[in-house]
Amino acid sequence: VFRQLAGVSEVESGYIGGTVPDPSYKQVCTGDTGHAEAIRVTYDPAVIGYAELLDVFFATHDPTQLNRQGGDVGTQYRSAVFLNEDSPRGEVEAAIARAQAERDAPIVTTIEGPATWYPAEDYHQEYWEGEGQRNPYCLAVIPPKLAKLRKGFAERLKGEARQRATKNPSSPPTSASMPGSVRSQPCAVGASPCGRYSARIGSGASATRMACSSPSAGSSEQVA
Repeated sequence: VFRQLAGVSEVESGYIGGTVPDPSYKQVCTGDTGHAEAIRVTYDPAVIGYAELLDVFFATHDPTQLNRQGGDVGTQYRSAVFLNEDSPRGEVEAAIARAQAERDAPIVTTIEGPATWYPAEDYHQEYWEGEGQRNPYCLAVIPPKLAKLRKGFAERLKGEARQRATKNPSSPPTSASMPGSVRSQPCAVGASPCGRYSARIGSGASATRMACSSPSAGSSEQVA
């Protein structure tokens, strides 16, 4: 999802918000470590803002499900935003309010952090572009998310993805429509290989990170 946005140069899968140092995927899956499956997004705030990334986050997962996303159940699938010391908590609260205005069920996304970010194993990175294309679960879950992205945020997409969204906003995107990115400012968003994500957002000296969590370089913000 986030890899298709203009201004986003890198997306890394990982774990955040738990008590076990450097956990493995197997440990996180038990639900006993307290971590959320998440992704870290590197982005250029001169091209896309934190508020817009949050809006994409809320539009492409169900923030009304507590500790689950669809058939995936557990605290590792919670919807959450993780802040660091310099994170704009008010922007997260405003994004939750915007998302709530479009839903009847209450949003259960939590605002957490600061918390340590742990990159996931190599095979989780860019999973959708590779093994995910042959995974029946991912093929059922990811295309609808990408279709929502293209329909609701077409003006924020990168080159080829934007052209496709303009021509046919409902057609399911493929890995080919996710062009490579240019390194700029980092932002982190939490997610599992099949697109479930949580968020962690904060600021730092050289990047912007955002992190989000849910069941599926200037300043830095993370979502888990």
